[in-house]
Amino acid sequence: MGCIRGRLKTGGNVPDKKKSRQDVLTFYKRLFLLLYLATILFTVAIELVFVSAGKLTWYSFFLGLGGYTVAIAAIILTSYVIVLKAIARSEMDNTKLEEGMERYHLIVENMADVIWTLDMEFNRTYISPSIERFRGYNPEDAAKMNPDEIATPESLESAMRILAEELDIEKRGGADPDRSREFELEQYCKDGSTVWTGVTTKFLRDANGKPVGVLGVSRDIDDRKHEEDKLKRANAELDGFAHTVSHDLQGPLTAIRLANDILSVMMDEPFTESAREDMRRAVQIVDRNIDTSSRLIKDLLALAKAGQVPDSVSSVAVSEVVARVLDENAGSIEDGGVDVTVDDDLGWVTTHPTHVYQVFSNLIGNAIKHNDNPNPQVSVTLLESEDGNHRYLVKDNGLGIPPGDLDKVFTPFFKGKSGETGIGLATVKKIVRTNGWEIRAYNDNGANFELTF
Repeated sequence: MGCIRGRLKTGGNVPDKKKSRQDVLTFYKRLFLLLYLATILFTVAIELVFVSAGKLTWYSFFLGLGGYTVAIAAIILTSYVIVLKAIARSEMDNTKLEEGMERYHLIVENMADVIWTLDMEFNRTYISPSIERFRGYNPEDAAKMNPDEIATPESLESAMRILAEELDIEKRGGADPDRSREFELEQYCKDGSTVWTGVTTKFLRDANGKPVGVLGVSRDIDDRKHEEDKLKRANAELDGFAHTVSHDLQGPLTAIRLANDILSVMMDEPFTESAREDMRRAVQIVDRNIDTSSRLIKDLLALAKAGQVPDSVSSVAVSEVVARVLDENAGSIEDGGVDVTVDDDLGWVTTHPTHVYQVFSNLIGNAIKHNDNPNPQVSVTLLESEDGNHRYLVKDNGLGIPPGDLDKVFTPFFKGKSGETGIGLATVKKIVRTNGWEIRAYNDNGANFELTF
């Protein structure tokens, strides 16, 4: 999506062509009338000279005057008609030209793509007005910008590399002179945001085929890039699902199959106390691995549902949600001797209750399970916020997250040294992204997860 959306611009005021044409015709009418009168007067003067010299009779004078008058009138009228036709053709050509220019300006000013040209010194010689709707800059300001003000460093580096390749191709010769090059740039907008653009470029050439400039067309592909990112994330999750099903579920199934084989063999042996104990261990293996498989399947379903936008929201008391999570983890808290502190009032948020529960359940559960401090502590705090949002901190006092894992903890199926399915924090991230919330993980005397509603 482009940075700024504009409204359609229409062509300017059309001149009063009818009035202009009438003025021209009036001018030529007067001009030819004056020519006619001047010619008649000149003819009369010449013939009067001949009459006064006795070389022409009055009869011949009037007879000749009549003939000259008709002939001159015919010539003047014919000339006038020729001029009128020339004016009509000129007006028709001008009308077509004006209509063409009007269509050109209408297209250029309202097209979504930005057309631009550079000289071989890479100075911008033209930028279409559509850049203002595209990136917020008017053409004059955009033409003055330095390259590092146009695109992000990564995109600028990519563009410079492509340009160097094209210039090298020109030096070697033999390449198609009409070739074009397509690439993608992340460009800066006037409001500080960025927009992804698809750029098509080709050289402008003189009559001898020598490059004299660059013609480029930039197109907004921001929505497509975001959809591609979503698709990449979806494919990554699908890969994770496939890995989990093929690998993580395979372990419990193998153990269950082995226990089943043991039970099958023992069914044909004498039922002794030793055999009873072996059968008991086999049944425990089956139970334990069934629980593991069930927990994994439950986590997979939770992750799949986490990306669904809630169909309804309500006011949720965060303190009640946290109290429920702590109650469900009471056994682990007691067994591990975990000291838990929670702010008296965690406030209210308006969202889907299940999503709030899933987020705090995973964050608090992780803090309890993976705290490796001999005197484990876990805290849930409501932080101050000046923008009206609700900010929460779930913190433990363990060794924290390995620095190399901080940017991976929310990746589906990523397992730390003490991780289980690698789905819990991925579920949190998916819920956060779906609701437009924010979350970040960092170390500060333990693992810290800061959540903003």
